[in-house]
Amino acid sequence: MPRTQITSAELDGNVIRVSGPFDAAPTEVGLILDVVLIQEGAYAHGHTSPKDSLAADWVVEADTVGAFDPDKPVQSFGSVLLIDLAEPGNAVHQDFAWSQVLTLPYPRKA
Repeated sequence: MPRTQITSAELDGNVIRVSGPFDAAPTEVGLILDVVLIQEGAYAHGHTSPKDSLAADWVVEADTVGAFDPDKPVQSFGSVLLIDLAEPGNAVHQDFAWSQVLTLPYPRKA
């Protein structure tokens, strides 16, 4: 079963750069990942481009609407769509989601 979560998030102007790992079986190919971050009246959304390799961490640049406060919790939500093309003409789709609370930047530097 694939799993992922945010391992880093950093606010850079009007963009939150979010990244994390991805773990999937070798036959699962094709990935689209969507991330939403919400903090009171502020909102950010971004997604990956479709990719055909799951070997590397994913990175999303989420454009912000409203001002994010680095000292307040941010609720994040992620969803993933996997497409397994192991059998031509019989593509299998799988999707899953997760949520977590974080602060910006995440993880906090000492």
